[in-house]
Amino acid sequence: MTTLTLQEVGMTDAEIAALPKRKTWYGIVGTSDGALVPWKLTDSAEVAKAQAVVANDAYPLQGPWSVVALVENLRVTP
Repeated sequence: MTTLTLQEVGMTDAEIAALPKRKTWYGIVGTSDGALVPWKLTDSAEVAKAQAVVANDAYPLQGPWSVVALVENLRVTP
């Protein structure tokens, strides 16, 4: 949402400034062609690290598995 839209619904400038600007997600990827798309997304880096360890044991042919960080922009600029 733009700042103008947020002001129209009654939010103050201070409330708008307190909103997060971006969100970081963590996923795991392997090294094989079929495992290059991040999956098992979570907002916890520690959980993603644990998922990578499990994937290394469960799917060794698609690994080694590693953690990637994906940043989502929560603010749309006009």
